[in-house]
This record gives sequence, C-alpha cells and structure tokens, in this order.
Amino acid sequence: PPSDRIKVFERLDFATFATGATGAAGLAVVLSFGRVLWWTETPWLGVVLAASIVLLCAAGAIEHGRRNPMINLRWLASGDLARLAVSILLIRICLSEQSVGAVAFFQQLGLTNDQLRTLSLVVLAGCLAGIAISALTLRPQNLAQQLIVAVAFVAIGAFMDARATSLTRPPQMY
Repeated sequence: PPSDRIKVFERLDFATFATGATGAAGLAVVLSFGRVLWWTETPWLGVVLAASIVLLCAAGAIEHGRRNPMINLRWLASGDLARLAVSILLIRICLSEQSVGAVAFFQQLGLTNDQLRTLSLVVLAGCLAGIAISALTLRPQNLAQQLIVAVAFVAIGAFMDARATSLTRPPQMY
C-alpha cells in the first residue's frame, strides 16, 4: 500500500550531525585513551579534547536557534530532565565501585576469575532481581520513595563491606 512520505531532514541536520558526532567521538577517544596514556605525556589528547568541546558547542549552537531542531536542546535543558540527570549521576557515583571494586579488591588479593564466579553470579542475580522489582513497582507517584529505598540499600551494602580485610573472601560478601 502507498504510504505518506515527508521530508524530515533539513540541510542543517547534516551540519549538526557532522559536528556533534565528531565531537562525541573525540570525547570518547579522550576518555578511553586518557586512562591508558597520561595527559601530560600525550599532548594530542588535549588537542582532541579542546576540538571536541568546540565541535559539541558548535552543534549545540546550530540546534539552539532552529525552528525544527534535530536535537531539542530546550527540552534536554528543562528542569525535570536536569533533576533526572542529576539523580542518575549521583546514583551512578554511588554505584561506581559496585561492579568493579569488589572484583578488583579480590584480584589484588590474588584470587582468580574461577574463584570469583559465584560472587559474579550473585551480583548478576541481584541486578536482575532489582530490575524485575523496579519494573513491577515503578510508578510516577512513588518514584522518590523508590529512589530513597535504593540508596538506602546501597548504604547498607557499603556498611556491610566496610570491614573487608585481606582475610575477606567472596562467600563473605553475600
């Protein structure tokens, strides 16, 4: 059957995509190589970072003044989305050690991947259970309460792990 065809791309979309994608790719390069190569010893990382910032700002400037923007920056900068982003960022900071901290701790103590298998399965089961519970109970009206409960669980887990020593083994973490 015939369908309606509407031109949705404008000429400035290509400029936005070129500058935004190149800026994002440069930022990804800097963030990935910055961990391996030291910033002061690798001057091209600074050049790429500066160019990425300029390109991302150019993409934002192009999109900000358009009538039909490809990326709606006004919505992305709204208060509700900013609060959501700050909440997600704070939770991510709280959970940043969760997936790698315990594994790195045990690897420093000389444990191998085979000895960490059960711990990894327990963490995976906990993540899946959390996703399932969140999916079943998530409602806009009780979002703040769920966020508070989630952060409380993170705090309880951190308190339980606070006394970890070189004698701690994976079964003691669950």
